[in-house]
Amino acid sequence: MKSIIFLFFGIFSILNSNAQTSKADQILGDWISPEKDVIVHVYKEKKHYFGKIVWFKKYNNNVNIDAIDDSKGLIEEKWMNTIVMRDFVFVDNGWTDGKIFQLKTGKTYDAFIRMKDANSLRLTGYIFLPIFSESVTFTKYQETQKLPTIEQKKSK
Repeated sequence: MKSIIFLFFGIFSILNSNAQTSKADQILGDWISPEKDVIVHVYKEKKHYFGKIVWFKKYNNNVNIDAIDDSKGLIEEKWMNTIVMRDFVFVDNGWTDGKIFQLKTGKTYDAFIRMKDANSLRLTGYIFLPIFSESVTFTKYQETQKLPTIEQKKSK
């Protein structure tokens, strides 16, 4: 009888941990900003979640970035693969204890993430306390949403 109880408990524990893992991993993949100017790829290392820039729209303070000679690709090199989300840990129904890096200001903020639904996540950055926060909602980037690459923009 004891072995049946332990077996039942073991199976329940395994199923519960798998459900928790799949829920935690729903954040993985590519997410596009509301302005459709940045795509962040979220990935996992051990139990921590990170996000890096894999695409961005080239512009700089109302200057036509396409008119700038970027033959050496310096603008692209500066931002591509920049880690903008780091050290998020899944707890309960969200990701906490993370940091976000804001490209426009060069500042780092504490942050947490909550899923609004399967295709949108709300990223909230704050200073000191979450009541002093700002949030942005990213949507899941679908491969069918082909955005122009930097090379395509240059050829126009």
